[in-house]
Amino acid sequence: MVPLMKRRSISPCTFVVCVAVALGSAGLVPYLTGASGVAAGAEVAELQDQLESGLKARRPAEFAFIQRVVTLVEQGRLPVPLVVSTYRWAESKYKQPFPYFVRALRIRAARIGVQL
Repeated sequence: MVPLMKRRSISPCTFVVCVAVALGSAGLVPYLTGASGVAAGAEVAELQDQLESGLKARRPAEFAFIQRVVTLVEQGRLPVPLVVSTYRWAESKYKQPFPYFVRALRIRAARIGVQL
């Protein structure tokens, strides 16, 4: 019998570097600044533009939800890697990614105590 692999925990710095490497080809690396993963003002505006266009937001309610997400990122309550990874998942998997992004982000944010 083969022994099960032990779980390894990684530091937050290592996690951010891994995410940056994984997303490097997607042009999303500027959203990850430092070990804390907090984005600067101009980068948050770019994040908003990226979410609006990539998620194919069309209705005012969709733009309002994206604005709420960006506000939470600016406040530091919602980690950028969480938003970016959810965005990349929804965009790559579905033709109309917005509803899937909303549902997945609400579930993932609730796990860290953030209500969307």
